[in-house]
Amino acid sequence: MKKLKTDSVFTSLLALLSIMFSGCLEEVSDDIFAGEQVLVINGIITNETGPYYVRVTKSNSTLTDFNQFDTNGSSTLTTREDRIVHEPVTDALVIIADNEGYSDTLTLSSLPYENIAQAETWGEFGFYETTTSIIGRPGNSYTLTVLYKGEEYTAVATMPAAPPPIDEVDFEAKILTSGQPEPYQIPVISFDEPQDEVNFYRFAYWGFTSGFLQEGSYNLRTLLYDDVIILDDEFLGPRVENLSLDAALVEGQGLDPFLGDSTAVYSYSLEKGVFNYYEDLQHQLRSDGGAFSPAPASPRNNLSNGALGLWQASAVSRRIVLSP
Repeated sequence: MKKLKTDSVFTSLLALLSIMFSGCLEEVSDDIFAGEQVLVINGIITNETGPYYVRVTKSNSTLTDFNQFDTNGSSTLTTREDRIVHEPVTDALVIIADNEGYSDTLTLSSLPYENIAQAETWGEFGFYETTTSIIGRPGNSYTLTVLYKGEEYTAVATMPAAPPPIDEVDFEAKILTSGQPEPYQIPVISFDEPQDEVNFYRFAYWGFTSGFLQEGSYNLRTLLYDDVIILDDEFLGPRVENLSLDAALVEGQGLDPFLGDSTAVYSYSLEKGVFNYYEDLQHQLRSDGGAFSPAPASPRNNLSNGALGLWQASAVSRRIVLSP
């Protein structure tokens, strides 16, 4: 079993890291840390109910910003200490098309943002959402096109088959950070693993109050939550028992039982290239450019024209249970 952990993936790092795996895998130059801002495109399409979301921002340009993980999950979306961290792009043309001939031109998201003092909608943070004309299906390929200031950025992702259902969810109490007064409640999951195919998985979870989580917002939360566990199935047996989802938890993050009465636990099927992306992020976190570490190198991604970020197509297995 290979269990990899990443710290603050979708909020801090995706705005700075990139990979290119349309065709062959390539690395992007480390000059991004000192050069001009470049476009950052993060998006995902799943087989769940839409809308689907694509976020377009501009990169940070310093290594100092790259090494900051104090964004408090998804709360500090745009500014930190009066500095623009993820400068939103709200005037791009964003299109998703599939191999069956369907195409959808996205609009700025009208989904209300929870903190009205900062923004009224997620669109103000550079989030674009689909209409109703395109549906994610395993086996289909999806092309993302972003047009901005006369430049075109594209990526292609193929949705793998659905991951096996998560058939059991339990919880374990863990003290995860020094000085933490009470333990976090960490989901522990079990599922059957197909032995006649090669699979790559990502897992995530969050707590919520029943009736207050809109169906389509699951796809948006996928881009926001930065606690990520990935697995390949090379050493997995036919039955995975009691897999603890405690990887990548950082100070102040974890499933606090007071966050709500329910917990959503997710399994995502990943393309090999997407799995490689997360592996690169793990290496990136370990090689932080300190006195005894090499300077960070850019991971690989599937976006053209020097854009950073990731375009992902994943089938999903979701299980909702009552929180402890």
